[in-house]
Amino acid sequence: MAESRIPLIQLLNAFLVSSPDRKLLLEGVNEDKGTMVKVVVQLGEKPEMHPAGIDDLDFCSMLWSAGMLPAREHEAMEKHVMEFLDRPGNRPKTLAIDTNLVYSRFVQNFFSQQYGRPFDRVPAFIVVGRGTNDEMHYKTSITYYGMRNEKYKRFIDTIAQDPDACMLLVNTQDPIDVYEKMDKASSRPGRLGLKGLLYFRELQGNYPVIVSKPAHMYYTKEMTSKSHDKSIAVEYPDAVYDSIIRHEVEFIRDNTNLDILFLTADKNNDESSETEGLAHYHVRPPTRWLPVNEAGASAINARNVARFLVELMAYSPFVKISAPDSAKRPMHVAYAWTGKLPEENLDGRIQAWNGSSVAFYYVDT
Repeated sequence: MAESRIPLIQLLNAFLVSSPDRKLLLEGVNEDKGTMVKVVVQLGEKPEMHPAGIDDLDFCSMLWSAGMLPAREHEAMEKHVMEFLDRPGNRPKTLAIDTNLVYSRFVQNFFSQQYGRPFDRVPAFIVVGRGTNDEMHYKTSITYYGMRNEKYKRFIDTIAQDPDACMLLVNTQDPIDVYEKMDKASSRPGRLGLKGLLYFRELQGNYPVIVSKPAHMYYTKEMTSKSHDKSIAVEYPDAVYDSIIRHEVEFIRDNTNLDILFLTADKNNDESSETEGLAHYHVRPPTRWLPVNEAGASAINARNVARFLVELMAYSPFVKISAPDSAKRPMHVAYAWTGKLPEENLDGRIQAWNGSSVAFYYVDT
């Protein structure tokens, strides 16, 4: 019998039903500092969210990807993009996006705001460069292995204080085993790559996506071997991948009749696009999160909170979900765990531990 696919939102709804004041507490770990983080989510008559222990820019990024917070200068960006899409002509309109806009679900969020049913009418092709796909795959290989220092010990000490989190992530509660096994788990960059591949699969499944794959010097044998040199692997790829992505957009522009607008959330990539003569627009990520509380129920609702939970699981290795003033036992959930298979990631599978057994939920894409 096939396993039933229970959407992640159903897990949140179960906690909301058990909460007299419709309040959720989401707790995780800042792995860079080895400190606990939490987000209080108040639904009901006056929806609000309040973070603790999370950098404001990180919190803004999560809210933006969850579709709860608009980009800075959103109206100007929306006007620019829509004028491009509505401009008359025989050339098919095409939006090309960089990797950061895949991570932030920019296309999905943008079109859902423009149209009630975003998949019914998409007036553009979406171009994603091979470099974006390669960059995300590169990140998925990043684990805690390279973090074997005091920061790693501090991080593991924090994890080890929560036996349920240990069982969820590495299937053991012994601190020594946790220390040994966690180095094979995906770190925050690794989870970012996994999340990006999931969103990329969603994009391909619901929009007319073109993956550009022209030749680039990076893919020569010499360059590929250099990119895997462990002494430079951390800092080298970002600039290279940016170059590849722009090269691929330029290739599509020069070798087809597509009318292309390149969208990037990276300031340096935007400046390079200007220098190289690409039609471009800098999508500016939000830097203030209080407007999400001002938006109330239009932004803070169960479906958006479920999307935010996915972002928080990419930020933290686990998230503990509870409902204050409720007798319901907390649940630990994780986006990545030791032994998770690539096909489970592309399927949007989330692992949950209730203190005695494992259950699985699925990202609703």
